[in-house]
Amino acid sequence: MEEKPEPRLFYKPDATFKEDLIKGYFGRRVIQSILSTSYRHHLVPLEEWGESIEIVKDARLKRRRKTDLICKKCGIRIEVRAKTQDIVAMSDSVRRPFEKEHQDEDWVAFPIFKVSMIDRKEDEFRLQFAKRLELQKIYFVQIKELKRTKDLARAKKSGRGERFLVWKEGNRYNVLKDILTIDVVGNKFEPYLPPLECKVKK
Repeated sequence: MEEKPEPRLFYKPDATFKEDLIKGYFGRRVIQSILSTSYRHHLVPLEEWGESIEIVKDARLKRRRKTDLICKKCGIRIEVRAKTQDIVAMSDSVRRPFEKEHQDEDWVAFPIFKVSMIDRKEDEFRLQFAKRLELQKIYFVQIKELKRTKDLARAKKSGRGERFLVWKEGNRYNVLKDILTIDVVGNKFEPYLPPLECKVKK
């Protein structure tokens, strides 16, 4: 008998979820661009629906989702978690512990965006969902480092009761030793980080 998927207990309001989808879309495009241009990767979505910003309320899709991007040359897998706060955080629950959905060598990229003022003359869709995003920096952390420091991370809950863990919050709190940071300096991304280079399989 086929196992029935667990029901999703918390759905975000559509407007909030749409914002998150658009933010994630821009985050993935940024990571694809930087790692392809500067680090020689050829990144593609791991899931065929990975580039969609349509709202799909289907617990099965959420359950089977793993990393966002994979390099067709070296096989590196990258989960992208775009944020509008200077924070390194992952959802974590008994039903869906973050470490069970990834491999130790997988990377998680955290593009940190600043949300600028909204132009009130824009149409309703832009007004509600497409706040202007300005990239500030990107954090890169491997899953094995998040697992190693999980017990040190701060457990919190969102307003909808979803549990998540915080490893880094601005300059106030950081339990990560192996974390890579790219800063946006004008139109440049600095510094160059050799560990992110594409290591093509022979």
